[in-house]
Amino acid sequence: MITKNWIALGVIYGIVVWAGMNLVVVPLSNTPKGPLTLNGSLIAVFVLIICIGLPISYFAKKYYSNNYL
Repeated sequence: MITKNWIALGVIYGIVVWAGMNLVVVPLSNTPKGPLTLNGSLIAVFVLIICIGLPISYFAKKYYSNNYL
């Protein structure tokens, strides 16, 4: 499954990371609260998808397809 749908899984993982950070980690931390805007949220989700979700999904695909080594 991961070798066929790695892009979709990377996008989903990036969204889950954003939701976990904004709904769990940031409220529990002692950081000052900033405004939550749609534009800022979309940029943050896009960055997490590109920088975290897709690379992790790509390397997981390579590892599990036995072509990594």
